[in-house]
Amino acid sequence: MVSAESILIRNKIMGTLLRKARTDAKKTVQECAQTLGIDPAFITRAEEGQESLTLPQLESLGHILEAPLSYFLETEDLPAEGPSLQRTPYPEIMRLRRKIIGVTLRQARQKAGRTLDEIASSLGYAPEYLERVELGEAYVPLVQLQVWGDMLGVPFTEFTAEDVIPLRAPAQSKRDLTVLDHLPPEVREFIAKPINIPYLQIAMNLSQMPAETLRQIASGLLEITY
Repeated sequence: MVSAESILIRNKIMGTLLRKARTDAKKTVQECAQTLGIDPAFITRAEEGQESLTLPQLESLGHILEAPLSYFLETEDLPAEGPSLQRTPYPEIMRLRRKIIGVTLRQARQKAGRTLDEIASSLGYAPEYLERVELGEAYVPLVQLQVWGDMLGVPFTEFTAEDVIPLRAPAQSKRDLTVLDHLPPEVREFIAKPINIPYLQIAMNLSQMPAETLRQIASGLLEITY
């Protein structure tokens, strides 16, 4: 069973990171609370490590503070660019994320052949509450979600969804560059040449075509070739 001391330490670390991100972004506690639709006192307690944030809450706060999830997980620093205003339906997105996380947890638990009673005894929750989490009716704090995932052998990345909340321009550009860095050198070289743009546009158009249409095109090319 995960210890209360371990949870407290991780919550305090996350709270410190949240406060830094908020002050750097020049956002008030009230603005953060309004985004989540909760009492500002909860944000204050979270920054002090007295409350546990959920993954959907952290994703939404990270968006308005221009702080990637990896920052709160201590794997990346805050970006240098400041945040820009953008209207995003955070409450609706958080409800959707809660349901998706619940489905992921239930499917993983059933696949692992584990019962809610087994999970509950390790997390310190009642089985009935965990069932509500799996049904998307209740939240589970981020730290407990990580422990829950570890118990089921589910990588934490299975619960995250970077594309649910649209990235702002600086963050999007940074992620695009990261993706390009992982491509083979010859592919990066091909993409970098303006003369190859028409070929890339053709590839984009082909990727949007139905499979049957692609088969017909391939069949026609074979007839021409042979």
